[in-house]
Amino acid sequence: MIDKLSHKLVEKLTVYFEKIINQGIAEKNFSVKYPAETAEFLMTAYVFVSNNMSIKCSKKEPVNNYLNAFKTMLEQSLNAKKLFED
Repeated sequence: MIDKLSHKLVEKLTVYFEKIINQGIAEKNFSVKYPAETAEFLMTAYVFVSNNMSIKCSKKEPVNNYLNAFKTMLEQSLNAKKLFED
């Protein structure tokens, strides 16, 4: 059940995230060759990792590591610098 819901959520979020990526490309903030595919990969990673119960139940530091890794992945995937403040 949760897997089906997660796939539906990815499907819905991807549409909006692709629009954000395309806007960033138009404004020359992002440099992405495949906006739709990048949006889908990033949203799939976000939804399925965020639903991982072992991460939710872990200590604070590993959770922060996942958040920091996702921020890094966003910046690198979008070829954007300093999306997030340190």
